[in-house]
Amino acid sequence: MKNSTSLLQLVCCTLLVFLLPVALCSRVVFPTDANLIDQTCKQTPNYALCVSSLESDPRSSTADVSGLGVILVDIVKAKSTDTLNEINALLKQSPGDQALKSCARFYDTVVEALVPEAQQGFSLGNPKFAEQGMNDAAGEVETCEDGFPGKSPLTDKNKAVHDIAVVAAAIARTLL
Repeated sequence: MKNSTSLLQLVCCTLLVFLLPVALCSRVVFPTDANLIDQTCKQTPNYALCVSSLESDPRSSTADVSGLGVILVDIVKAKSTDTLNEINALLKQSPGDQALKSCARFYDTVVEALVPEAQQGFSLGNPKFAEQGMNDAAGEVETCEDGFPGKSPLTDKNKAVHDIAVVAAAIARTLL
């Protein structure tokens, strides 16, 4: 009986020594918490937008918080690129429109500089850069919107980019 108890203790200790670190590491590297999106999005100013944006991307099911941030930055890039394409189409119809020309420059900055800054911030573990890049992107979009003397033809697109950039910045802030 004593030998079987010792053998059982040895097996249990061996399992504990080998399986517990694997289980703990897998939670850090490959989070399986179904509530991670919910918990993370509750810390943003637009919970519904955050959840719907992240749930629409299959990468979110295996992402950690930084990975969720990268997904949101990718959405900012896609929406900004779409808006820039719209601006360029409008400029073909009205080549002298200064507000549209300014918006093209603002959106170029978002796509070419601020999105890569935020992507690197999340990917390299420097969330302050991610937060700054997304806050700056939201600011560029607001400046675009404010540049029109009357109603902007880009209001809906500007709002969409602005709002998701603000959510991405908030997620970066949770990592500070």
